[in-house]
Amino acid sequence: MALDSFVFKVHYGGKFDRSNSGCVYVDGKMAMHPNPYDCDCLSYIEVEAIVKEYKYKHGDLFFYLESEKTLSDGLRIILGDPDILQMVAAHGGNEIIVIYIVGFEVVPIFNRVDDVDEERERCRLGIGTKWWDEALSSDDNLYDVNVNDNAEAVAYEKYVNMSPSSFDIGGPSCWLYEGQ
Repeated sequence: MALDSFVFKVHYGGKFDRSNSGCVYVDGKMAMHPNPYDCDCLSYIEVEAIVKEYKYKHGDLFFYLESEKTLSDGLRIILGDPDILQMVAAHGGNEIIVIYIVGFEVVPIFNRVDDVDEERERCRLGIGTKWWDEALSSDDNLYDVNVNDNAEAVAYEKYVNMSPSSFDIGGPSCWLYEGQ
């Protein structure tokens, strides 16, 4: 292989662990990418195509390791073409470029509610009331619910008496009969 081309050594499926004074790539696999690449014709698009072969997904991160450095001090993120140019410059004369892929899995978040007062929640949502039972009894009469025939109203018409309109400030007077 000529010095103006190189191959990629790809670490994938793992993550970085920095818990013990240093940096280690754990739980991953390693593969040598078989195709050599010309250092003068390499761009972000080609490198992204390489890492996609190793389970890279949009939103994951990938890094290169500067030659003759450790993971603690030589790891560089690849975000675009300027990073690819720096990577090629840092590996002048080397035949292998080491790449690390760090994937991020979407973990569903469940809001668990253990102690729910079911009856209180049904009342809060209006489930089980006569109006909702009538409204949701079938799809055919969903829009035919008689809103005025609500027997669960707080004040019934027979308990409310309104006087005729007056010219007093405040409009008609209204009072409730108590005790009926």
